[in-house]
Amino acid sequence: LRLTASDGVLSASDDVAVASLTPARTVTGEGRGLTVTGIARDARGNQAQATLTVNLDRTPPAISASAEPASAGWSRDPVTVTFSATDALSGLVTLTPPQTVARDGEQVVSGTAVDAAGNSASTSLRVRVDRSGPALALLSPLRPASAAAALRVRALDAHSGVQPGSLALRLDGAEIFVRFIRSTSS
Repeated sequence: LRLTASDGVLSASDDVAVASLTPARTVTGEGRGLTVTGIARDARGNQAQATLTVNLDRTPPAISASAEPASAGWSRDPVTVTFSATDALSGLVTLTPPQTVARDGEQVVSGTAVDAAGNSASTSLRVRVDRSGPALALLSPLRPASAAAALRVRALDAHSGVQPGSLALRLDGAEIFVRFIRSTSS
């Protein structure tokens, strides 16, 4: 009587008919070194035993993302997003490498971790980069004025916007009065 364990299957063979074989079992737990033992008996009462060791991982890795420089708002510098992951059972086999974002605008950077059992997990992080300054346009007066004239300018920024209090105008080196009016039109 011979009982073998291969590729997760227990099988029995004998010159005499196999009278009994341990019924199929489903391994429901997770872990390394889980053992399943099978017993076979033939019609003469001979017995054989085989043990199968199983490593089972159904849990995806834990993954996270971080940005450098870290900012909840807009960054004036390129932002590098780094992914980190852990897997307690089978171990990691792939992890998305760091990604650097230098293009202006709001972008989503995604990464994935895969463990040795083929489980995967993904995460993403929204980053905002604004490396270009605002544009300043003179609205009036459009021609030289012979008397006192109101100076109207428009400051526009396509990405992070222009913040109140961030506009300063100077005439011959001296700061002049600025009244900030937020416009909803471009």
